[in-house]
Amino acid sequence: MHALASSDYLWRTLLSDWDIPLDIPLNSSLASLPSNLLRLAAVKSLKLDNRWRNPRLEMRLAQRIISQNSSFVDGMRFLPGGRWLVTLQYEQTSRTHITLWSIADLNDHRSIFRVTVIGRVRILHAHHHHELEQITIGIAFARGPTESIRVYNVFLRGDSSTGHSLVFEAMPVELYPMGRIAGMKINGEIMVAVFAPLPSSSEHEGQIVCVNLVSRATAALECPEWSFAWGRLKVFRRCFALTTSRYTPQHTTAYISFYELPPGILDNPDRLSPSVPCWPEKLVIKSLLIASTSWSSDDPLVFESSDDVFTNNTACSFTMFGYPTRTERMDVQNLGIDILSVSFDGSNIECLLTVVACRSIPTAGEIRVSSSGKRAVWLNLDLDTHECTLMKFALGRRIGSESGSCVSLLMPSFSGLQFNPRDFHSFVFDEVSCKMAVGLPTGELYILHY
Repeated sequence: MHALASSDYLWRTLLSDWDIPLDIPLNSSLASLPSNLLRLAAVKSLKLDNRWRNPRLEMRLAQRIISQNSSFVDGMRFLPGGRWLVTLQYEQTSRTHITLWSIADLNDHRSIFRVTVIGRVRILHAHHHHELEQITIGIAFARGPTESIRVYNVFLRGDSSTGHSLVFEAMPVELYPMGRIAGMKINGEIMVAVFAPLPSSSEHEGQIVCVNLVSRATAALECPEWSFAWGRLKVFRRCFALTTSRYTPQHTTAYISFYELPPGILDNPDRLSPSVPCWPEKLVIKSLLIASTSWSSDDPLVFESSDDVFTNNTACSFTMFGYPTRTERMDVQNLGIDILSVSFDGSNIECLLTVVACRSIPTAGEIRVSSSGKRAVWLNLDLDTHECTLMKFALGRRIGSESGSCVSLLMPSFSGLQFNPRDFHSFVFDEVSCKMAVGLPTGELYILHY
């Protein structure tokens, strides 16, 4: 029995169809991981999923890691697994502090990296390179009408840092001719930034710029129309996706397109062709569309999705949550959330719809969807009672004892803590650990353990 339970083949086969979040390195294939790690991850994920589905789930611990101060946490990102947290603290003096926190140890939350920029950070993205033991943090920030991009590598040793470096910087004079930064994502050594045309746009404005952060090889993709600039960006290993939505009072359509990353961007830096330009020079080419599709609903829906992506060696996927905008005339008996699971195998896009009945729908913009789309949290404001509650969601599962999708209360309007859901200034959620981080208008930051 011991030999059977220790079989790499057994656990890789069992987990190949596992449909709840696993605590394994992002982008890792199951074939590269030992059976002992997979077994522990499977047991942990089942226990946590059973807790998360409990409608009477109680918080185990609330820890304050930033005390009351003059700045407030304007934005945050968990790295998958809940061991690392990146925060943005904005001061009224127009400075923003970017901090990486190590929060794996319950008794030792500490800052291991901190930089300050003049301006307000509009876009934050982070990527954990497990194999390189480093975390890449990318920011796009504005000071008045001018914008800049910086990318840092933070080098890790266990739960500590051994140093950091600024690996990429784009100055305002380099960025302004391309338009306004509308999105930016990093996956491995690849950064993709989307630029929306300015009102007084020139012929070169409105582009998708791809940069290899190691070789600095750069390509700018031109698209036939500019709707992409107001969509959501997802970056995978060899491609990227853009999703846009169009609304009418009676109808919603979501458009999903996958594009190929330019070959020169993916080339080994040691074998980079001399013909491939490096930043700030760039090769301007037509967009390399692989596949596109659309999905329509007869209801007017707001779509939200995770900033993270879920990928393996053969497929890329993400999830979009569609929900109605709450109005006083709404029939709460017939409310629901449309969950659109999108997967791409390199040539074809597949969209799978799941409809979940739910009276406590998200307040617009106040939902945090996990990278796999299997869990989410959101704020719900009741227009009748004006009470604000925090809700949790779990998608149906097949493994273990089969369970359907469920929505339940996570925090009531009066929580008994030093704060209530109505007091949230910012919040993030990690699906693997089911931790939350909550920033308050007082500048305080709490980590909530469930």
